[in-house]
Amino acid sequence: MVIKASEYSAEIRVIKYLTPDVVADASVDGFRKYFLDRLNRLRSIIVLRSDMRDAISIAEAKYMKDHVKVVGLVYEKRNLSKNVILLKLEDESGMVDVVITSSSKAFKLAKEVLLDSCIGVEGNFRNGRIYAESIILPDVIPPPKPKDLPDIGIAFLSDLHVGSSLFLEKSLLQFIKWLRGELNIGHDLAESIKYVIIAGDLVDGVGIYPGQDKELKICSLHAQYESLSKLLAMLPDHIEVIVIPGNHDATTHAVPYVPLFKEYAEPLYELPNVHIFGDPLLIEIHGIKILVTHGRSLDDIISSVPGASFSCNGVLKAMQCMVRLRHLAPIYGGKTPLLPLDKDLLVIDTVPHIIHMGHVHVYGIGKYKGVILMNTGTWQEQTAYQKTMGIVPTTGIVGIIKLKDMSVKVMKF
Repeated sequence: MVIKASEYSAEIRVIKYLTPDVVADASVDGFRKYFLDRLNRLRSIIVLRSDMRDAISIAEAKYMKDHVKVVGLVYEKRNLSKNVILLKLEDESGMVDVVITSSSKAFKLAKEVLLDSCIGVEGNFRNGRIYAESIILPDVIPPPKPKDLPDIGIAFLSDLHVGSSLFLEKSLLQFIKWLRGELNIGHDLAESIKYVIIAGDLVDGVGIYPGQDKELKICSLHAQYESLSKLLAMLPDHIEVIVIPGNHDATTHAVPYVPLFKEYAEPLYELPNVHIFGDPLLIEIHGIKILVTHGRSLDDIISSVPGASFSCNGVLKAMQCMVRLRHLAPIYGGKTPLLPLDKDLLVIDTVPHIIHMGHVHVYGIGKYKGVILMNTGTWQEQTAYQKTMGIVPTTGIVGIIKLKDMSVKVMKF
């Protein structure tokens, strides 16, 4: 006998998310504390590795005459030639130049190292520089999978952009009708869905970019959330909806994002089965850890990492880079403004089973070291801006993960 999702009780445990009462310090000292916390958190992950437990500070390394191991943040990166990369590494004790040549096994990895990321370096210290033999990233190990998982499903989607004249409302209504059992396809799969997780850009917003008003169908932010609420209210009562904000939503300008501002999204807060959190969000559903983030920094990573692009495989490459660096927005000073908090909540402290993102409007699903990586595209047709960028959006995509065997299914609406 197949047990329907409606017969299961919800099990959602919140591990980490940004609360609305957060206080940021945008002073020089505030940013110093922020990056110091990033360094400490990521360094503690790197030095757990057996080959980095004897790492020393940069100041101590300058008194060594031969082999050294250090951990620091990448302050600067330059190509001295096609065969030589120079990194300037920084910790609380000082800075040091790290030279990586093409003859070193670290050279390929050095090409993918991002500014402001935390890395370990092993090499020889001479003439005031470290000549690297290897680069060590925080990286992840496969998370253990809970036993006796229920035979229920989680549906993942992102970037609805309700309020845009390009919003694909008919496609979203088809998805809702499918969950209600009103379509003659995949009844068993539809009945297994217990959770729907939406990774930001719930609405198109107002004043997000120049000329946006020409592409809006609903010009009021309040009305956009009211329209979204009416759509989500049509979902079956037994389905729990989990949402986070994106850069088009009513939230803070910089990441991490606080939950949706209630003064704009009050109709959403009134829905009993909708759970509203900040970004990033780390939750546990029936023992499965899920990290949900909008993915704002994908723009910066795609422009910085060889092989990353606004394509399915290119997006997965960018997501994989985040996972290896254990950080959701490593680059400071690019397209992604950062909120200088006492604690860097963008560090991936806990390795999840699933990481879900959106933002780039391109579908991509893969796996890295046992972690399922998922970007679920968008529900908005190609915008004028995307045309200038050559970005072709993947629309109407829902990724579904069945908890019993962690299998991934993809549906197009």
